[in-house]
Amino acid sequence: MTTEASSRKRGEKHGDLRAALIAAALDVLERVGPERLSLREVARLAGVSQAAPYNHFADREAILAELAALGFQLLTERQDSAPSLCLDDQSMLEQLGVAYVRFACDKPALYRLMFGAGVNGQGWHAYPTVSKAKSQSFMPVRNVVGRLIARPDAVGKNDDAAMVCWAVVHGISMLLIDGTLTQRVTSAAEADDMTRRSIAVLLNGLGPVHPTHGVA
Repeated sequence: MTTEASSRKRGEKHGDLRAALIAAALDVLERVGPERLSLREVARLAGVSQAAPYNHFADREAILAELAALGFQLLTERQDSAPSLCLDDQSMLEQLGVAYVRFACDKPALYRLMFGAGVNGQGWHAYPTVSKAKSQSFMPVRNVVGRLIARPDAVGKNDDAAMVCWAVVHGISMLLIDGTLTQRVTSAAEADDMTRRSIAVLLNGLGPVHPTHGVA
C-alpha cells in the first residue's frame, strides 16, 4: 500500500472527520491564505479522499465560513482570559485591546478571513453562525466601555463608543499584519505598548469616565 493510500485510510478512520478537516483547513489557511485555500489540499492534509470534505461542507466557502466562526470564538476566548489580573476597567480595556491585536498578529490569515478575505469581498452576512460569533466577540469590549462611560447622558452611546474602540484595535491589527508599521514597531512588546497608548488616547477623547470598578 502506498504512503498516500495509507494516509487516506487512516484519515477515513478519524473519530471526528469534520474536526480533522477543520484542523487541516486551519493549517492550510495559515500557509497559503484564504484566497488560495482549496478543499483538495485540505483533504490531502487530512489524509482522506478528495470527495470526503463534501460530506460535511457544501463547498469551499462553507468551510471558510466554519473557520471564520471559529476565529471569532477563539478571539472571544482570548479576550475573556486577558483581563483576569486587571485592577480597574481602564486597565481591562487596554488588556482587551492588547489581546485582540496579539490574536490578529498570531493568526494573520485567519484574522483576514474573519473580516471577509477570500469570499469575494461580500463578507459573511449570509452565514448566521459567523455573524453570531462575531457579535459575541464584540461583547467583552462593549461591557467594559459601558461601565467606563456609565453616565446619565451616555444612554445609547455605549455601543458607539465600543465600536470606536473596536475600530482602533482593528486598524492597529491590520497595519501590523500588513507590514505598514514595520519600521515603527519591531517587537511584540512595542505592539502592546502602541495598543495601550492608542486606547489611552481614545479614553481621553471620551471625556470624563465613570469611576473605575475593581475586578474580582
